Amino acid sequence: MPDWTAAALNDVERERLLTLPRMQKGNPPTHLVVSTTGDYLRTKLTAMTADKLMIESHLESKEIPRDRVACVIWLHGSNESPSTGSEESLPSVPADQQNGNSLQVQAVQSDGVRLTFVTQQCTGKSLNGNSQLLGACHVDLDKVDAILLGNAIGAEAIEQKFQLWKLTEAVEPRYVSDSASGGPKDRTREAESTLVGKKAPDVRLELLEGKRFDLAEQKGHVVVLDFWASWCGPCMQAMPQVDSVVSEFSSRGVELFAVNMQEDRAAASSALDRLKVHPAVALDTDGAAAEHYQVTAIPETVVIDAAGNIAKVFIGSNPEFPAQLRSAIEQALVPPTPQ
Repeated sequence: MPDWTAAALNDVERERLLTLPRMQKGNPPTHLVVSTTGDYLRTKLTAMTADKLMIESHLESKEIPRDRVACVIWLHGSNESPSTGSEESLPSVPADQQNGNSLQVQAVQSDGVRLTFVTQQCTGKSLNGNSQLLGACHVDLDKVDAILLGNAIGAEAIEQKFQLWKLTEAVEPRYVSDSASGGPKDRTREAESTLVGKKAPDVRLELLEGKRFDLAEQKGHVVVLDFWASWCGPCMQAMPQVDSVVSEFSSRGVELFAVNMQEDRAAASSALDRLKVHPAVALDTDGAAAEHYQVTAIPETVVIDAAGNIAKVFIGSNPEFPAQLRSAIEQALVPPTPQ
């Protein structure tokens, strides 16, 4: 759509969209599809017709009507740059056209549209050729402002706005180990978090069972967030402890949400089955919730009081951890003293 603009996308939102989750490193998204309402969908565009887009999202094939799409943005991988002439950024010359007369050009049209292809014929009115992505194509020369040749295409690509749409890989979360914290008896500590005493950042996540979790809706209840991943051994040790302690307070309205970090549903569900515990699991697929809570090591357990403030933050697990968590929940349940 000609009037579409990305101006409404702030820096934080852009960074989230361009952060590649750990679980998607082997199968990264290739496009951002922007709706006419301003929503962004990170996906793979597999085909497109005049009426619809065919995409792959969460390993499922879906269709989107074209009239709901404002813009399609091609994403560049974390190690890819259009200036390198990589296979995805610039079309290569087809094998059957590799001869002395083959020349790759990019036509810059007066409306700003750029078309990169291998030339085959110039009629004086039009330049005809073949694009690896689009097939046979042509441009009317009276609508062209400039024609770039060969290496000049990659050189100018560096200056173009699509350079802003490059994926970066999410930071690998660490887990607390014996060697990192001085031994088993010191493996749980209250984190020196700057968030303690402050309003808990609001998060909205999809639950493993398919419903939605909105932290703002839990105000009036003490909430425990347990950040974990199935590949983290200490997380798997801590979760049964957290689940057991929180269940002691179920009659007092204390809620537990186990926030899974950047794994798919199958991995999270399989881990719970192995542990034989089934807390409500919120899926932090892009790591945004963990970023809001400054999670740099897991397991991390956050206690939020009924007023929506962070009361305690714990990292790790040891035999004393259940008692420490129990005490923190008890303190969070005490109504604040009127000023």
